[in-house]
Amino acid sequence: MSEMLFFNVDEGYTEAVIRGLRKSFLDEDDYNALRSATNLADFKTALEATDYEEVLQQEPNPIPVPRLQTVLKQKLADDMQYIQAQSSSPLYDFIDLMRHGYMIENTVYIIEGIKSKVDFDTLLKRTDPLGEFPGMRTIKAAESENYASVYQTVLIDLPVGKYFHMFLEGILAGAANKDINAIDSIMKDYTQEKIKNLLKKIWLTEMYKFCINELDGPSREMMEELLHFESDCMTMQIIYNSLGNKELVEAKGREAERKQYIHLLGKLYPGRDKELTMADSLEKLKSAVA
Repeated sequence: MSEMLFFNVDEGYTEAVIRGLRKSFLDEDDYNALRSATNLADFKTALEATDYEEVLQQEPNPIPVPRLQTVLKQKLADDMQYIQAQSSSPLYDFIDLMRHGYMIENTVYIIEGIKSKVDFDTLLKRTDPLGEFPGMRTIKAAESENYASVYQTVLIDLPVGKYFHMFLEGILAGAANKDINAIDSIMKDYTQEKIKNLLKKIWLTEMYKFCINELDGPSREMMEELLHFESDCMTMQIIYNSLGNKELVEAKGREAERKQYIHLLGKLYPGRDKELTMADSLEKLKSAVA
């Protein structure tokens, strides 16, 4: 009897909110209406007949595609923020970890944009709302500093600072000069995409550890499957993107380079590891995952 009295006492309200939001998912009729739209004005009108009506009412018609994308993502980010605000652990921590993936993308994007002399306010407008965090403006300090200084003064204090710490530890471990001040010269060999892939590999591993250790029952089982799937998708995308890389023509170089980025969580590892690292064509990639 006492168990019934306290059943779902911590997350009862949050569950009710999520169930309500689930009802707002676009259904088949909504998608049919969107497919029938012949222009952006009709597309916006079709969306206004859904749960997106409130956030679209004040927008121009027709609405520019980049603006439409931002508005819709902002609604999702606001809903997630509200759910998290009503949550207790482990749900609160789970949402935090989930958003870290988007924060990593935003942080890398802003740093590389600054290095390319892109206007800082323009960069902020282009970030993903799901990955926004209070300290984003402090990244502007990267404008006139090298990576070592940026890490020591900015990145270490960000919500995703621990991932950068683990990333830098990893690249220093394989370097002849392990002094943190050598980071800037080492980082010259890493493109924005490479940095993001390595950071997200670390993040996905940490997310997996959290789900296995902190969740239980169906939640853990479902997240384990989802993270295996996400890991395999990221691995295949990395291999596919590297197929046309002229710098990876030589087999040993290709294998060593790809092994840095291939995820160890998914169902492709370790059984398909060799085939994936050696694939030099789309057909061989297809064969490796078949």
